[in-house]
Amino acid sequence: MIMKQLRKITDYSQLTLVNLSFRIYHQSDEAALREILENRYCFHTHNRNNLNFWEFVIQLRHALSLYNEPLSEKTFDHLIDKFINLPELSGHNRNHGPDCRNQFRSFLHKFPGLETAELNDTKLEQFIEQEREFQKLVYRHFIWSQRECQREIEGWNRYNWERNGMTIVVYLPLSLPGQERKKWLETFIPDAQNGTPVEKERIQRIIDQYFRFTGRFLRIDDCLDELSENHPAPDSPFDQFTRKRLRDFIANEKASDISRLRPCIQKLGRLKVRKLVLTIMEEIAEDCFQPSLLAGKFGLQPSCMSHFAGREWTKKLIEQNRGDSTARKKGLIPEEAEIKIPDLYKNIAQYLAMEPEWIDAAKKSGVWDSITLITAAINKDNHNHG
Repeated sequence: MIMKQLRKITDYSQLTLVNLSFRIYHQSDEAALREILENRYCFHTHNRNNLNFWEFVIQLRHALSLYNEPLSEKTFDHLIDKFINLPELSGHNRNHGPDCRNQFRSFLHKFPGLETAELNDTKLEQFIEQEREFQKLVYRHFIWSQRECQREIEGWNRYNWERNGMTIVVYLPLSLPGQERKKWLETFIPDAQNGTPVEKERIQRIIDQYFRFTGRFLRIDDCLDELSENHPAPDSPFDQFTRKRLRDFIANEKASDISRLRPCIQKLGRLKVRKLVLTIMEEIAEDCFQPSLLAGKFGLQPSCMSHFAGREWTKKLIEQNRGDSTARKKGLIPEEAEIKIPDLYKNIAQYLAMEPEWIDAAKKSGVWDSITLITAAINKDNHNHG
């Protein structure tokens, strides 16, 4: 029944991460796998938002390379093998590597009953939670890949310990011969219970301590911190707000109540509105926002995008904010209320003026004067129409 419902949908952009994962796990659907890895921008790092799978793992690889270049390359290859190797539906594995369906099966277990819920039927909170869980899944596998590769570099490898009808995967030094491994484990860890993650961690700690494993596992958070310091994002006022998740806050608010948006924006639906706002703010932060190009990508008319998030007004406002008296005398700068400020920027200014920490950040980054001009224009416009 579930498969019949999903087969009716041929536009993969209309499927949630859970829908796509279901297709990958049950149908070995390569198109669904490509959609997740290439077209879902649901990953975030310390100084970057809206990354797809490849951009995210490349960022992690680069962060780890600051500490250990060979380990970063080995870890990267190990990780992507876990997510790109899709056996055929018949079970034939062309690449003889790890089956990526196992990763998507564990992801599906987090969201029982949502296999057929389409984008427009999925609550915004559920959609965000799916993105968050998928990033956690990839991040977790990156850490596990790093650990396994670190052990290989140190001269260790996997060993499947068969015990009481169960298989417990552990890592042992190559110096311990294969025929002696089971005997050693049963002698030194006679109380091993099962293969749960907690028990496996306990067993591995005993092994590491006995054989004095010297490998130091790096915390990826620390790597990303250093990456942010060594490779800062472009110096834009919006970068101050990125870390406070202003983008997510505004995007979620706009998507939660689309009835208040212009009809041409409303027709996108809640989740596409959220994606549109996130994309606009990301491109503004990176100084590459081109409204007409983005309008085409989202199927909007240029005039609609101009009213929602156009750019023409900014030059006038910046000059006005600088107090360009020469331009003002020549009549090149209109009064505040005459500047047609697009809807999205009005919202941003209003939100920034609401929170003390955002006000402080705005002042430090030099955009507070522009914000006060925008809010003054909004208030004057509201008064004129009152």
